[in-house]
Amino acid sequence: MSFGFSVGDFLAGASLAYKLFQSLSSATGSEKEYKDLIAELHVVHRVLLQVEDLRVSNELAQATLNSLLFITNSATEAMEAFIHNIEPYRASLNGSGSGNVARDTWRKSKWAFRMPDHIAKLRKSLATMLCAVNILLQLACYYNTAYRPKYRASFSLGYSKQAVVPGKRAMVYSTFSDVKLEACIRGGIDLGSRDIGVYYRKQNQPHLFFRPGQVFTLQISSEFFLNHSESVDHSNLPLEPIQILQERAEAAYQANRRTRLNQIHQLPLSYLCLYSEEDRYRRGYVRCRLCNDSLQKQGETLMTKDEWVTLHFRVEHWNIYLKICSTARSHPDRTFSPESWITLDDVVSDDPIPTDGKIKNTINQSTQDSCSGAPGPILIRRFVVVREGPESSLCLGIHTYAGRGCVDQSDQHLFGIIHSSKESPPPEQGETGLSLKPLRMKVEHPSIVFPHTARIHFGRAYEIDHDVPVRPIGLVHTGSMGTLQSQFQSNVSREGVRTGEEETYESKLDRILEISQQREVSENDATVLPADMETVKSIRQRIKDNIGPAISPTAHPPVAYEPRLEHNWRKISLLEGHPTARKTSD
Repeated sequence: MSFGFSVGDFLAGASLAYKLFQSLSSATGSEKEYKDLIAELHVVHRVLLQVEDLRVSNELAQATLNSLLFITNSATEAMEAFIHNIEPYRASLNGSGSGNVARDTWRKSKWAFRMPDHIAKLRKSLATMLCAVNILLQLACYYNTAYRPKYRASFSLGYSKQAVVPGKRAMVYSTFSDVKLEACIRGGIDLGSRDIGVYYRKQNQPHLFFRPGQVFTLQISSEFFLNHSESVDHSNLPLEPIQILQERAEAAYQANRRTRLNQIHQLPLSYLCLYSEEDRYRRGYVRCRLCNDSLQKQGETLMTKDEWVTLHFRVEHWNIYLKICSTARSHPDRTFSPESWITLDDVVSDDPIPTDGKIKNTINQSTQDSCSGAPGPILIRRFVVVREGPESSLCLGIHTYAGRGCVDQSDQHLFGIIHSSKESPPPEQGETGLSLKPLRMKVEHPSIVFPHTARIHFGRAYEIDHDVPVRPIGLVHTGSMGTLQSQFQSNVSREGVRTGEEETYESKLDRILEISQQREVSENDATVLPADMETVKSIRQRIKDNIGPAISPTAHPPVAYEPRLEHNWRKISLLEGHPTARKTSD
């Protein structure tokens, strides 16, 4: 997966934070007006340097690294947008001024009016990023160790890479079968529960917008799913030697299993067990006598005593369970021994059993609430359409890499400059492999500032649905359209050449699953050291000193940082997608 990530993005983000830190520190009045922001930028700079140290020493699993790269890129884009917003005021804010007193006075007053909102948005983005980094690094301490903590987190991005999209279709069919897709960004019914806003283009007329040469942005959201059977402060996980954590976890596990067994013994087992049939071949397993006979013959009702008595019977046969409870209260069976029917060896979980009240609420729910995680960082990405389809378009990504262009990329020969000025900006120092012709574009509005380090990657293609809300930036200039198409055709990655009949659904599914399994095996076989706990402790303390003890993602929900576009600004939807990172505590 890739949205233009680079292993050098940690250093690029740290450098950008330091650059902005220096810029604001030199501005008049910054000690008072920008004190909190400057302190936060300093923390971001130091934290990203420490993250880079962990990466270089091979202490971060690939799943964790992918998530951290996404988080870093989202913060970098927020800092870039802030720099673009303050650029017109920079000279007037410096101590010496621009030389024009009247203009400096006007710009300072204008900036004083706009500054609080810009600073608040940037600080919100940075705080979200720091909270997410904190949790991922803490979980990285337990990765690839014998310790299996009950702290779990999955990081989900709002896109899917040739994968299942929940709620829409069982399989992603690509309209562009000749092109190897880097990712599929899907819309559809998944967006119905979100704040979609207003489409820029006319509804039901996507051909008026999605045409070759159209340049636009869309928002890629993310979510943290933090799961645990008990109340756990994911912001302050215990960072202690693994052996101590192992011993503590084992003691807690055994204590919780005994507690669960005692809770099971409090149920009216003497009456409940009459509705079960113990399996002759597997100790501790039973079949439910109340379930359908056809299911019993298929063996589908075979389950552990623990599962049957704590959940299955109380949920599937709730009305009968209530009658049994009433009978047991008035006529308790004192001859029955619960300890002989189920022992500690039969307990399969250390979670508390659900209470009758919780099960009742679950049964009485008319609709099942969807599981929603804590909102994570938001990434704004630029794209250009190269081919239009009936329901989706084929697009190329536009990247800046924290204002460094493709300096740190190993495939510079696949990048091309895109600009909105009359003359193409020169390549950055270090872009020695940049050989493709520059493209000129016409911006949607004069207020749009297009970065001079913007680069199109012609080797990575993305399929984007027409019902995904987007925001226009501009159009590729007529004189550059031929160059766009020819360079795309010459450099884009393509699917393998096939002969005979078109690939069937089954063969395509098998091929994708095989690739997925191979990738999973290669990730699991990789040797990854557990992250250095002292470094992670230092990072957590630095973050806590800066933004306070509330360093949970739920305490700092993200905002979509708006690039500089001062007219006709509309919201972008949050995209539902397929999780791209495995649980970081695996």
